[in-house]
Amino acid sequence: MTSPLHILRPQINRLPIIISCPHSGVDIPPDIAKDMCPEVVEGLADTDWFVHELYKFAPKMGITLVHAHYSRYVIDLNRDPAGRALYNDQRQETALIPLQTFAGTPIYAVGPPDKEETKRRLDIYYAPYHGQIGKLIGEMRKTSPHVLFFDAHSIKRSVPSIRAQPFADMILGNQKGKTAAPELSLAALTALRATGTYDVADNEPFMGGYLTRRFGQPAAGVHALQLEMAQDIYMDEASVSRTPNKEDAVRSALTAMFDSLIDALKRLTAIS
Repeated sequence: MTSPLHILRPQINRLPIIISCPHSGVDIPPDIAKDMCPEVVEGLADTDWFVHELYKFAPKMGITLVHAHYSRYVIDLNRDPAGRALYNDQRQETALIPLQTFAGTPIYAVGPPDKEETKRRLDIYYAPYHGQIGKLIGEMRKTSPHVLFFDAHSIKRSVPSIRAQPFADMILGNQKGKTAAPELSLAALTALRATGTYDVADNEPFMGGYLTRRFGQPAAGVHALQLEMAQDIYMDEASVSRTPNKEDAVRSALTAMFDSLIDALKRLTAIS
């Protein structure tokens, strides 16, 4: 079986920063795909398309990049394994093992996975991803008093089942200040807004999913931020294809943001 995650490590000057892309995977094992609706397997509508490609600059900056191999339709790495909802409003949320897409399309042609199958997927696909993130954070904490976990996502510009209005270009989430030191959140927001190109929202309507909430423990020196991006700022959403000039512009903004985050992390370390 292919590993459920890919890790791109910096060769030198490793910084205490991890970028995670849990929803950019597109593979579905045949034994799972056979029970799904063929059009869902073909379209993978809720994929964070090409997101890990946007962040391929990370290792050259000293940042570790982790991205999922398998589709979120196999199991959603950014959901609570106990099945608890992320938000208590009226938005549509996909489950730990999604049974329908954000658009409400059924995923399974047969009955939903049972408890035994859910546990199997937790063990095979979910636990290794979370375990590796935890291991990397533990390693970095041995040499640095502060570690940044950065969860990278994208979404269609408009998803009516989540909210009626289109989303901002970029949305930074930190559970309204709970998962990261304010210096880091401010550094990220300021850098993204300084481009003058993108509309950047703060925790609205996404405040960070389960990964951000699980690993963000700023009192313990582990900070977590989530960045959601509207897909049309870096790709052709209609044709689900890459657009190099858009990618380059977004990648430039992300690089500038991480320059600012690295400086802010160094300042935090200096006063620890």
